[in-house]
Amino acid sequence: MEAYSAEFKADAVALYLSDPARTYASVANDLGVNRETLRLWVRQAQSAGTAVKKMGPVKKPPADR
Repeated sequence: MEAYSAEFKADAVALYLSDPARTYASVANDLGVNRETLRLWVRQAQSAGTAVKKMGPVKKPPADR
């Protein structure tokens, strides 16, 4: 029997990928899972095509001059 449901894993992956500022460690800590476990789930989802790559920080447009 698996410790985590597919839905939990998918939600964890989505949470990590949704915020460019979040790290594996911070998301894993919030969810109570191991950082490497979360990293594995993200890589598996990306390989399966069910998750996109994490975006970098969004650059702010220049202020009006």
